[in-house]
Amino acid sequence: MSEQGALFDPPSELPPQAGRHSAAIERSVKAAAEGDALLDLDAALVSVARAGMYALDCAERMPKPAYPLAQTITPVRETIEALFGTPQSRAAGAEEELKQLMEEMNNATDASAEVRNTEESGA
Repeated sequence: MSEQGALFDPPSELPPQAGRHSAAIERSVKAAAEGDALLDLDAALVSVARAGMYALDCAERMPKPAYPLAQTITPVRETIEALFGTPQSRAAGAEEELKQLMEEMNNATDASAEVRNTEESGA
């Protein structure tokens, strides 16, 4: 984990109404932080995502949760997409990197072949 890892550590104690949504965002934030996919700049978005997921947990416990859930889901989803992307956008990024590597390999000659360090590229 990077130096900014402390910015993305879960709260020392989750609020009493925290549930499955709060737990899910904590798993996602932890995975992204461990993969160095979060920057210091992302701390505010992480906070908003945590608040939104907590709001979803609280809304589910209401006697009539439909309206608060409907009002909360879209902005929370947009925040999560801003932080982590979507499965499709992450796959597209990986495909683009693979395509670039294949083009480099196809265009390389013995004298100009470049050795890439996969640890530096995040692969």
